[in-house]
Amino acid sequence: MKRNHCILLLLLLLTPACFAQKVRFSLLFPPMKTGDPYWNDVNTYVLPSPLITDVTVAMKWSDIETSQGVYNFNTFDAQLTHFYAAGKKVNIVTQPISPSGINKFTPDYIFTPEWAASLGVPQLDVITCSSFAGNGTANSGMPVPYEVPFKQGLKNFFIQLINHYKNNANIGYIRLGLAIGGDFYPRCSTVMPGFSAQVWTDYAAEMNAFEASLQPGMQLMQSVCQISSANDGNADIEAENAVKNGISIGVQGWEISDNTSKTCTSDWCALFEKYSGKISPLELQTLAASDPTGVSQTGSLVDLIPFAVTHKAQILELYTIDWLLALDPNYSSLNGASAAFVPYASAYLKTISDASVASRLESVNADLQGNYISLNPSTDYLDIHTPFVGFKNVQIYNSTGQLVLDKEFMENTISIDASHFAPGFYAVNVTEIDSKKFCSMKYIQR
Repeated sequence: MKRNHCILLLLLLLTPACFAQKVRFSLLFPPMKTGDPYWNDVNTYVLPSPLITDVTVAMKWSDIETSQGVYNFNTFDAQLTHFYAAGKKVNIVTQPISPSGINKFTPDYIFTPEWAASLGVPQLDVITCSSFAGNGTANSGMPVPYEVPFKQGLKNFFIQLINHYKNNANIGYIRLGLAIGGDFYPRCSTVMPGFSAQVWTDYAAEMNAFEASLQPGMQLMQSVCQISSANDGNADIEAENAVKNGISIGVQGWEISDNTSKTCTSDWCALFEKYSGKISPLELQTLAASDPTGVSQTGSLVDLIPFAVTHKAQILELYTIDWLLALDPNYSSLNGASAAFVPYASAYLKTISDASVASRLESVNADLQGNYISLNPSTDYLDIHTPFVGFKNVQIYNSTGQLVLDKEFMENTISIDASHFAPGFYAVNVTEIDSKKFCSMKYIQR
């Protein structure tokens, strides 16, 4: 028997049809292996949540290219199977240079005179600044990304990476980092030899064209950023070059000031408006873990998420600690979690859930009209109505993704006693068990 599935999350609303998903939510930089911080809680309360469609993980260049020309994906791939099994798409963010401090992400050979000589160019310049101090050794500072020794090594790495994942249907996108971490901000630019805004954007354009020439077979992404605080147009140039090569764009500095700024961080508001419908996904990552009290620069998700949804963002990447606040009842006892945030847990969950509703506004099949689910608050019965004859299946999941009911029925109408359900959110999934196409999904709250 064939099952046709469609999942829609709603809050106590009649649903006359099934709707297309517009926004995806990603679990950003989750624990990757047993023993990592929050491993047990993430796997119990966060990863199973139907609100999470993607997991975004970081890949250090030096973890894969363990010595010159030797690439080993085995350990990294073994960690990804855990997310595949949970039914999540995996987005990979490559990180060629450590985010700050001491660089451990660039393979050591990139810094050597032998590597430079093999390319017929001068040895790579390595710099330091207040935010990237290094430790005094030759390979602990920041390599200049647009110089040939770094650039050529990174191209070789990209060839291996794209060939390795080309036919993997579990991959959502790959964001190819070109500088520090997975973003494209020119840290230490004041001491970079030969730096200018033109040199920086030319570097991105060269790498984007190279990436496209590899015929990747999966969606690639380019981080875009303003080089200065002024609206100097660098992000616009970077985005145009990326999209021209079929590469989607994202911003990793999503913060509360975007809600009141005319341009948003790196002008992402205007860029997303311009490229919506032309390239996908348009990605936002919060600058850092949020602050539900609204004190920090990042701000509260209660304010951030609705603004992003209405400004054409298609994938929202939220830090693990934010998901723990929204979904984990043990949040207040977690090491490193702020107990002061606990009163905001329900507001975070509601904001994320509401965004899932708001992002599913387009009917995908007029024939689906007539299907609906309702909850009778006086009797605590969940009433499901369908216009088709034949076997149907109803499944109900709690907010941690655990299946609490799985039932087949023949009737057009069925009532399910929900009085024993604990207070919380539940996803209801109705599937027809034959060739007909209908679905009627709902996210109810008791």
